[in-house]
Amino acid sequence: MATLDVIDLDNRKVGTIELADALVNASLENADALFYETVKAQLASRRAGTHAVKNRSLVSGGGKKPWRQKGTGRARQGSIRASQWVGGGKAMGPKPRDYEYHVPKKVRKAAIRAAISKRNADKARRSRRSRGSGSRTRWSSTPGTRRSSSRSAT
Repeated sequence: MATLDVIDLDNRKVGTIELADALVNASLENADALFYETVKAQLASRRAGTHAVKNRSLVSGGGKKPWRQKGTGRARQGSIRASQWVGGGKAMGPKPRDYEYHVPKKVRKAAIRAAISKRNADKARRSRRSRGSGSRTRWSSTPGTRRSSSRSAT
């Protein structure tokens, strides 16, 4: 059993928790793929999927044939609300749908194990500096890297 500290939002230790070694020292060989799948499923489940456009049956008007089928010399048309007309419906447009999908239970559990193991492994490598020490890094431009905005007129 591994003992881990429980830390609150103010970074104070509020207790300890015991976890099984299999949970704390799980394999991290495919952790990135597990994290990717679970995060992608969560983000997909948040999508509203309420996008929609009107097709030719939902656009108002266009009940009458614009001109007769033969004898005018023009292309045959059945409705002024077909997709090739201005003001017509959209052909094959987006329809409301649900983007949600579920990650298998074993993958979800493996991702949680990998997250706890990765957090435990990073904890040993992490060092925290006090806020007052150390210098801040600033971006500085090096000579010759900027382009001149003025051009010579020839």
